[in-house]
Amino acid sequence: MEAPKQPSRRLEMKLNRELQRKILSVLTECFPQYPPPNFLHTLRAEYGEDETDGNLMYLEMHGLVSFKLTRFLSGAYSIDYVKPTEKAFDFLAEDGGLSAVLGVVTVRLDAETLRELVALKIDKADIPTGQKETLLKIIRSLPEEGLKRLSSRLIEFALDKGADLVKLLDISGGL
Repeated sequence: MEAPKQPSRRLEMKLNRELQRKILSVLTECFPQYPPPNFLHTLRAEYGEDETDGNLMYLEMHGLVSFKLTRFLSGAYSIDYVKPTEKAFDFLAEDGGLSAVLGVVTVRLDAETLRELVALKIDKADIPTGQKETLLKIIRSLPEEGLKRLSSRLIEFALDKGADLVKLLDISGGL
């Protein structure tokens, strides 16, 4: 157990990506064991107590590490039993780790939902009423396999129109 740290008078903490990466690397490399007893002491000597502890707490807030924080009546605190979470391993993994594999989202639309989506777009399209009615009739009569081919073609069409797709999705301001 480490010696209690007195609270600092400084009210500002510097986020330090290098320090965060160092913390995560050491923790994941020695896992499932705890880090060496001098782990936090060494980091505090190099980066300062506030910066080290603040970044460690920041990593904990994001679910990348866990530890036991003990606060004393004097205002001092102690950080013990620091270990990485699965998110730490995945964060450091170049491929995103298991989170990337398990986090894949599959979207399935049944035939009727797809018909409704396409019909709504046709209905809102700026085309003559007769043309709309013809297209709606075709969409409603398409068998499921035809709808699958249509949806694939619509996706290909959208992807071929990259810049237009950004405008369509109205995300250009965020890119």
